[in-house]
Amino acid sequence: MGVPPTAQALEPPTSGPSLSCDPSVTEVGDPALIRASSLNIARGAVLAGRYQIEAVIGKGGSGIVLRAFDRVAQVPVAIKILKPDLAADPRWIERFSRELRLARQIQHANVCRVFDIGQADGHWFITMELATGGTLRDQLGQQATERTVAEKRSDIRAVAAGLAAIHAAGIVHRDVKPDNFLRMADGRLVLSDFGLATNPADAPAVSIMVGTPHYMAPEVVMGDAATARSDVWAASIVIHEILVGTRPERKSVTRAPTVQVKRDASRSTKALLAVCQMGLREEPSDRPRDGIALATLADAAIASRLRIRSRSGQTLLWGLTTVATLSLAGILGKHLWRPAKATSSSPAPSGKDISITGSPRDLSRSSAVFATFDQHVHCFAVLPGSERARVIWGDPRRAEDIDIASGKRTSAALAPETYQTDCPQVSPKGDSLLFTRLSATASPQIMHSGPEGLAATAVTNGSEPRWLPNGEEFLYNIDAGHAGVFSLPTLESTMFSDDRGQATRSLYKKAVSNDGSTVAIAYHVDATNRLLEIHSLPDMNVLASWRIPLSVRGIGFDRNGLSLSDVSQAGTLDLLNWRSGEAQRSGYLPMQNVESLIDFGGDRSVLVASRKTSDVWLFNGVTTARQLTYDGRNYGAAWSPKGDVLVSKELGDNRLVIFRYDRDGTSRQVSAGPLDATPSFSQDGELWTYADYHRRAIVLCDAAGCKNVWSEKLPAWPTISPDRKHIAFIDQGGMNHLRVINMDGSSKRDLVPLNVECPPIWTSATSLWGLSGSGNDRTWQEIDLGTGNRTGRSKLAVAADPDAPICGAQSEPAGSPFFQHTRIISRETWEARSIPNLSVN
Repeated sequence: MGVPPTAQALEPPTSGPSLSCDPSVTEVGDPALIRASSLNIARGAVLAGRYQIEAVIGKGGSGIVLRAFDRVAQVPVAIKILKPDLAADPRWIERFSRELRLARQIQHANVCRVFDIGQADGHWFITMELATGGTLRDQLGQQATERTVAEKRSDIRAVAAGLAAIHAAGIVHRDVKPDNFLRMADGRLVLSDFGLATNPADAPAVSIMVGTPHYMAPEVVMGDAATARSDVWAASIVIHEILVGTRPERKSVTRAPTVQVKRDASRSTKALLAVCQMGLREEPSDRPRDGIALATLADAAIASRLRIRSRSGQTLLWGLTTVATLSLAGILGKHLWRPAKATSSSPAPSGKDISITGSPRDLSRSSAVFATFDQHVHCFAVLPGSERARVIWGDPRRAEDIDIASGKRTSAALAPETYQTDCPQVSPKGDSLLFTRLSATASPQIMHSGPEGLAATAVTNGSEPRWLPNGEEFLYNIDAGHAGVFSLPTLESTMFSDDRGQATRSLYKKAVSNDGSTVAIAYHVDATNRLLEIHSLPDMNVLASWRIPLSVRGIGFDRNGLSLSDVSQAGTLDLLNWRSGEAQRSGYLPMQNVESLIDFGGDRSVLVASRKTSDVWLFNGVTTARQLTYDGRNYGAAWSPKGDVLVSKELGDNRLVIFRYDRDGTSRQVSAGPLDATPSFSQDGELWTYADYHRRAIVLCDAAGCKNVWSEKLPAWPTISPDRKHIAFIDQGGMNHLRVINMDGSSKRDLVPLNVECPPIWTSATSLWGLSGSGNDRTWQEIDLGTGNRTGRSKLAVAADPDAPICGAQSEPAGSPFFQHTRIISRETWEARSIPNLSVN
C-alpha cells in the first residue's frame, strides 16, 4: 500500500530528546558524504502493507527513523528509511544489508535487534527493535552529574557488554558513540547502528563512512583499518562521558587524551577511569584486545577488586585498590598480603642475556621410565602426596593417574569438562580443583570445584591457573599478555608489573617456587628471544629480567635454582641461578626434548620428555606417496611442477634453513638462516620465495640469487601469482591479514584476515584462495584481487592426512591447486621418568 494522499505529512524533529512523541533510535549514521534530498512520509501510512507509521523519532544525513506498528507481529518497531537519492547508490544498499546481516548474528540483551530489510513504495528500509528512552547522549553532559552511581555503573556494564557481544561474533562496530546506545522501555541500554560495522573479512570493501572523529582512535585517524581495539578506544571515551559527563581532553587527534581524576572520587570511579586510560593508549596493542576484555575490566573495577603493582612495589594509578591494565581478559584485585615496599631502590636487570655453560650428563643412565605415550601430552602434574602423577594426553584428550613407583595407570576421577580446554590443577591439600572452561562468548573462565570437577563455580575470567602453596591463591593468565594472583577467600587479585618497556609481549610459561616466595614468568617478545622475569611474593617486585633463547621450552623451580628445558644442545636441562643469570647444563636425554622437570620433594624429581620426528612426503595421488627426508627435522616444504622440492629444515645448530631437492636427485642448502621458513615455487618453477623470520622479510630467488623484496611485522607463506607480478603473504603481526605486494616490492595492498596455518593459493592471476575460520568451521574462500573482497565461493577445508595440517580442500584431485604434493608428517612419543634431584656442579 502506498502513502495515502490525505494523510498528514511528518516533519523530522529538530532536536533529539524534545520530541512530541517518545524519542528513540539514533541517527542513521553520520552526515552523508553527498547531500541527499529530503524524505517525507505521512503519519498513518502503511509501509509494505505491514508497518503503520506513527511518528518520526530520529533523523540523519542519510534518512529518518520512524516509529511504526507491525500489523503482522502486533508489536511496535522502529524503521530506518534511506533517503531516495542514497537508495540509488548500491553502496548504501550494501550498508543497509550489512547492518541486517551482522546484527542478526547476535542475540544479546545489550545489542539492538534488527529484524528485516525491505523495499516498498519506493523506499529502502530496515526494521528493528523500538527504543523509547532516547539515546545515551541524552543523559550525558550536565545530566551526567545528576545521575546516581548505580545508574552510571549499570550503563557502563551495558556499554562494555554490548561491545563484548559483537566482538565475540567477530564484528567490528567502527562507530561506537553515545548516540548509538539506545534506551529501551525496560531501561536497558543497547548498542545499535551496524551500518558501519564490519566483519573484518569484509573491511576492505567498506568505504562509504569512517566513523565519528571525536571517537576515532589515532590509528584510524591516520588511515588504518578499524579493529576491535579501536572500538575499545571509542567505548573508553563513552565510559568516561558516563562517569563525568564529558569526553577526556584531547589536544591532538593522533595522540592519547588525558584522563583527569578528582581526589574525592570514589574508589570504583577511579578504577573505571583507570580502565578508560588503558583503553585510550596510543598503541592499539597496549589496549584491551576487545570488548570482552573491556567488559571484564569494567566489572572488576565496579566490584573494587582490582590492583596493579609497579616495579617499585607501589600500587599504580592514583593509589587505587582497583585499577585496570591493557589487553586484559580477566579480573584483578586486592591481594591477601599487605602492600610491601620494594626490596631495592635500584631497577631490576632488564632483558640481559643469560650465560649457559657446562657439559650435561646423560640422564637416561640415572632415571627410570614409568610411563610412555604415543600421542601428545597436554598436561603433567604430580598429585599431593607425591606418589601419583596426573596426565592429560592424546586426541581426543583423556585423563589418567599414574603410580610413580609402579607405573600402574588408571582413569582419573575427573569430569571431562575439566580437561578439555586447559590443565586441571589439584589444590595442595587435594580437596579442590581449578580448571579452565570457555564461556558462552568463548572467553576462558577459571572454575573452582571439588576434587573431581563437580559443582564448579566461575571465579574469574582467565586461564592456566597454578596453585600457590598456601592453597588459597593461584597464579593465572589474565589474558595473552598478563599474569596475576587471584585470592579465593576475597575473590580479588593483583596483576604483575605492567611497566614493561616492550610495546607488546605475550605469555609463554610461568612457574612458582615450592615455598611460594618466587614466581617466574616467560614472555614471547620477538622472533629470536623470550623474556624471563622473576618476581617476589607477596610484594610482586621484579627481581630479575633475562633474555632466554626460543629453544627454552619449559621452566620450573628446582630446589637448586630454576630449571630450563632447552630443546637445543641435544635436548638439555639447564639449572639457572636467576639472580646472577648463570646457567649450568645439568643433564640431557639423547634424541629427546626435555619438556619439564617437576620437583615434588624428597630426593627425586619427575622429568617429562618427548621425541618428535617430522619428515617430508611426496604425494602423487591420495594414497600414492614416498618419503623424501629421513632426518626428522623438517618443518615445511613446497613442490614445483618440474619436480623440484624446497624444504625448511632444522640443522644441528638450531638454525632453520631452506634446502632444495632437485628432480635429478641432488640436494643443497640454499639459504643461511637462522629462521627461514614457508618456502614456495612460482607455478613455472623458475622462481621461489620464502619468509626470513629473523629479518622479518620476504625473500625472492631465481637462478641468479636471492633478494629481500619486502619487510613486514612477521610475514608468512609468501606465494607467487601465476603471472609472476605479485606475491601474496600473511602478516602474522596483526590480525593475520592477507597482503599482496608487487613482485619488485614497490607497493602493498591489505586484503582480508586469514587463518595463518596455511598459505594462500593462487588459482589465476586475479584470484586467490585463503583459509578462514577456526576449529571445524575452517573453509577456503576465494578473494578477488581487483576488489580485495571475498567472492562468495568457498571450499570445505579438510586434512588429507591425520598428521598433516588442514591445508587441503575436500575431494580435490592431484591436478587441483589445493592438492598437497608435499606434506610434513610427524610422529610424536612422550615419556615420564623418575630422576635423582639435580644440582649445580
